[in-house]
Amino acid sequence: MTMRPFTCALSVFLLGLGCVLLPGQEPERHIPRNVIVIVVDDLNDSIAGFGGHPQAKTPHLDRLRQRATTFTNAHCNAPICGPSRASMWTGLHPISTGYYGYQQQRNHWRQFPALAHAPTLMERLRDHGMQVGGTGKVFHNGHEDNSVWSTEGVISGSGYPSDFGPWPWDGTTIRWGRRHGVGHPRMPGEFAGFRWDGFGPLSDIPQVPATDESPGYTGWVLGDGAFHWRSNEDRDLMPDELNAQWAAQRLQHEHDTPFFMVVGMNRPHAPRYAPDEYFDLFPLDEVQLPAYKEDDLKDVPTILWQNEDGSRQWQAQWLPRLLAAGGEEWWRRSVRSYLACVAFVDAQIGVVLDALEDSPHAANTLVIIVSDHGFHLGEKDHLKKTTIWEEVTRIPMIISGPGVSAGASVSHPVSLIDIYPTVLDLLHIPTNEYDATLDGHSLRPFLEDADATWDGPSVALSVLHGPHHVEPHQPAPIEDQHHSIRDQRYRYTLCSDGSEELYDLKNDPHSWHNQADNPAYAREKERLRQTLYHLVFADHP
Repeated sequence: MTMRPFTCALSVFLLGLGCVLLPGQEPERHIPRNVIVIVVDDLNDSIAGFGGHPQAKTPHLDRLRQRATTFTNAHCNAPICGPSRASMWTGLHPISTGYYGYQQQRNHWRQFPALAHAPTLMERLRDHGMQVGGTGKVFHNGHEDNSVWSTEGVISGSGYPSDFGPWPWDGTTIRWGRRHGVGHPRMPGEFAGFRWDGFGPLSDIPQVPATDESPGYTGWVLGDGAFHWRSNEDRDLMPDELNAQWAAQRLQHEHDTPFFMVVGMNRPHAPRYAPDEYFDLFPLDEVQLPAYKEDDLKDVPTILWQNEDGSRQWQAQWLPRLLAAGGEEWWRRSVRSYLACVAFVDAQIGVVLDALEDSPHAANTLVIIVSDHGFHLGEKDHLKKTTIWEEVTRIPMIISGPGVSAGASVSHPVSLIDIYPTVLDLLHIPTNEYDATLDGHSLRPFLEDADATWDGPSVALSVLHGPHHVEPHQPAPIEDQHHSIRDQRYRYTLCSDGSEELYDLKNDPHSWHNQADNPAYAREKERLRQTLYHLVFADHP
């Protein structure tokens, strides 16, 4: 794919990021000087205005949207943390790198041949003279590359590490030098033993009982120590609160050098523990469950929810298992915890936005808010991610700042790989050889005019890793993956075994009816199939 040339409309040359003006010239007011990217973990469309959960409360994101361009048909390129973030930060699609996410904890993205020396967006901007720093979950946890940050300046280095705590603890288990969290004992049935699937307000203090192997523990832990909670007013700060403060404090300073700041929010990633005030926003008996169809997997290719190691079957049984353990009340509690964590993260985003508005950088800073992928709240019996359906591939994408239309909405399909070239374009950074290899396209035409055309594709492409074993750090065969494209109306998926899905999202917004074998949709299916083949196999033989 080819990139749009990044040209400066004024007759200027660039020094750092500031345009050096000729005598008598006025500066261009639509060129941003700084960039803040806020990446929210596991955030689906549960934001007011995105058509997701109708009870979502996100006043700070709503405020930003009023002066931003919102992309309502934005998608991740891989529906799992590791490859999604590696793809976004390098601008390379998984089909170009072979890093799809199979056993992602064993596969560090920097160990893949195509990614080993790929300059991230951070490195690209740092090498151009910007000060670059970040905090929280920027890369997949355990896959951090702190060499991408600047070593000098107020905004430099890595702030707080990614941390999903606080956690319950059994009083004895230590891993990687930290107290290793366990499941919350008040979860129903087998879920009390699942570390990653607890949820509830912080006031629900875990009391893990003693066993023959451990002494038990009462209270929360975070990192290598205890997490203090005595009341909602007397407690330690959660990781995302610390991340927001890190950003806010640095925005108070004057900066002679333009900056690029990344703020990675951990919530609403599980476990979904959050301060009580955010749970109180959603009385349990008023929480609405998502639209649900029994036997929704009946017309879905089995390879999408079954695989050799059983992990897909395990995910597809998650809602039925929760219902068996605790009934509909606990499904409702699960949805409530997600909404509470989204509201909590929105408040932390508000801290950053308030600090920016009160800073000297408000008028010349680009703000980008995205998620690495979405999340299921029970649709298709899933309560997790790592699927190729709308609930997981679709993400929020909000962009505001100089040169960006305010209050605009774009329905054209775009994806996370478009962030890299967009930032370069908006900052008017000259191209280099690597830019020609980027798989994304600049969103600048849409940011200037929501109804514009662009040189990018007519669809967004997402890829789910296939069921077959892949050796660590080896590119996975492209033909073994599941590929899905989304245009303005349809989602078409071609699985590695040749089975297909086709959803008409205009008439079937919940993807309940797979039309792949319906003769009435044969023409549309063939059109989309050809589009997918061109993107995936023609460009990457």
